[in-house]
Amino acid sequence: MEINGVWVGWGLGDHSSADSTVQRAKAYMRRMYRSYAGNLADTNVYDQQTQDAVKEMQNRLVADGKLKVGEFILGVLDLATQYAMGFKKPTAPILPIIFTVEGHMSNMWSGPCADTARVLEDQGVCRWQPIGYNSNALPFDNDSGVKELERLVSMTTLENGVKFPAGTPWGIMGYSQGGMVVSEFYMTRIRTGPLTWRAPDLKRACCYANPSREKGQVADWAFTPNMNMNSQGLWDTRMVNTPPVWREVWRHGDIFSENEINDAGEDKTAICKIVCNEWVRGQDSIFHQILELGTNPPAEAFAIMQAILSGVLFLGNTSPHYSPFDIGGGIEWMRGVKG
Repeated sequence: MEINGVWVGWGLGDHSSADSTVQRAKAYMRRMYRSYAGNLADTNVYDQQTQDAVKEMQNRLVADGKLKVGEFILGVLDLATQYAMGFKKPTAPILPIIFTVEGHMSNMWSGPCADTARVLEDQGVCRWQPIGYNSNALPFDNDSGVKELERLVSMTTLENGVKFPAGTPWGIMGYSQGGMVVSEFYMTRIRTGPLTWRAPDLKRACCYANPSREKGQVADWAFTPNMNMNSQGLWDTRMVNTPPVWREVWRHGDIFSENEINDAGEDKTAICKIVCNEWVRGQDSIFHQILELGTNPPAEAFAIMQAILSGVLFLGNTSPHYSPFDIGGGIEWMRGVKG
């Protein structure tokens, strides 16, 4: 049945040789609403008897609160009526997906990112997909996380059956080493690389204590006056031109995410790269810093001593990096993953 050239549902006189909806709906009504629809003819024609039964059914569904006046056409087997009567099941909506990557020696089910996504999934905002990677490795195996993200984000149906077709809004989160993984994934797979087709649908991103934080980046809800805003993440492969959908949450005193931009900061990065088994690569490698020590011994030696002292002090007080985060602001930010 059409109204003003628009199909609205099955109505009086409708029949089809290619579509058996009317016949199947009448069979369903004979079973479910026997008192007033038990004698409907077993045909594929929407006759007067069918219209009368549909009107009666709609009135009863309204009285039961299963159908609302104004959402259906009286006497027409429209989509709202088919849903209300139970003949057709509504298609489950395709929700946004949030991917989370936790930190070194963490498990993928617990941490500021996982806890945020779990809350939003429980509220029906999104589906949550944690990322497993080789998080216990020393030196760091960030590449295992990047590759797992690439594998999953490239899918249009995830392994748990969750639909993720092109055009689906999505978000991403990372904590500590997970922030390094997420940052590298974004820079090498989303901004450029094989998954640029997913870039327009990235609606929200949030990192906690990210060693790959770009200089000056901090979420508005996480800012405190004592923060060194002329600082950056400890790692030397950092975010560049951080997109507007991205937020960084970190705390003053966390050398992983608040590293000063001077010789001592470079030496801290060099020491970090020793842990990650990168002795030679990059301007801030320990190899490069030793070369600088030969060209400017007093200044470089002092910077190295500062770096070591800072590291020792941090080992005695790791709370800025490891103590629990208030995830309230992150929950509200990531809620915008719906677009």
